[in-house]
Amino acid sequence: MNKQIINAHVDNDKRLHIKIPDDVKYDELEMVLSNVMYHLVNIYLKANDMADSEANFNKVAQQYSGAIYVDMGNMYGLKHGNKE
Repeated sequence: MNKQIINAHVDNDKRLHIKIPDDVKYDELEMVLSNVMYHLVNIYLKANDMADSEANFNKVAQQYSGAIYVDMGNMYGLKHGNKE
């Protein structure tokens, strides 16, 4: 059985659109996000001519983790309003 977990595309105005079907379970989405992050870190290493080492991988992964945490907070604020 094939199942689409995420649909992402960029329109002509360079806006990102992401749709997650209602029947997607959190563990399915977690697997997708982990896999995307793994590939993102590897692409970053290659794009910046960094050696493919565990130390570099962990360093970049930690940097992305912090940046994503901040971005999620910003998204929450935009969608829910800052109440603090």
